[in-house]
Amino acid sequence: MPGCLFLGIGVAVCWETRVGQEMYKLTVFDFIIIAAVTIFVEFPRKLMVNYCQCGLMKWLGQQEFAIPQNVLEIVYGQTICWIGTFYCPLLPAICTIKYFFIFYIKKVSLVNNCRPATRPFRASSSNFFFLVVLLIGLALACLPVTVGIARINCSQACGPFVNFTTTWEVLPRAVSELPEGIQTIFLALGSEAFAEGRDKRFLILKLDQAQKPSTTRSPVSQPQQPRSSRGSSSSPSYHTSFNSNYNDAMFLAHPPPHSSTHV
Repeated sequence: MPGCLFLGIGVAVCWETRVGQEMYKLTVFDFIIIAAVTIFVEFPRKLMVNYCQCGLMKWLGQQEFAIPQNVLEIVYGQTICWIGTFYCPLLPAICTIKYFFIFYIKKVSLVNNCRPATRPFRASSSNFFFLVVLLIGLALACLPVTVGIARINCSQACGPFVNFTTTWEVLPRAVSELPEGIQTIFLALGSEAFAEGRDKRFLILKLDQAQKPSTTRSPVSQPQQPRSSRGSSSSPSYHTSFNSNYNDAMFLAHPPPHSSTHV
């Protein structure tokens, strides 16, 4: 790699350039593999199935267009693009050109070389499957890039971050050089109040109020009136209320109903 220093054991110091080169190689190699499989595998198989009458070719049949396999190929190439974009800024443009040609290669192969899949895929299930796999690829791509930005030391031989320990140190310095008004906006966006939002602050306030003990108690329930008896010989009902939370004054405030018999 020109412009980079090497250690005594032959390890390149500027590892960012090396990562970008590897992502570029994987992108080009992926395109070559897809084109080679279409030209040298699927097309000869179609010719052998159509013009060869042996039992093996009849048993194999034409190539089946497998939707999950093609989805995984797209996600694989997209994940490589996500990882290499930070280290190779031109990689998204290269991937755009790559998938432009891959689309027409797959279209020609589907029309001429492949047969429909034996297992039909509904549009809703296939779209959900594609989005889930793409989300997993995005998460796996963000992990190494985040670690490389925040934790791994920058190369001291080449690259735009030679004077920094980690790539993340560039961001605070760049923000500090902006005008004061723009700095205030960025500080407000990174503040805790903006992160929480109004709804979250309102919810936290309500939870704090709910956890505080109530200062007022509900009034004492009125004593129930004794049920009317059908005959005069039935014993009168007595109102009793025993609660450890109330003092004697509360019991005096609500005396039991008058009766002719006292125990």
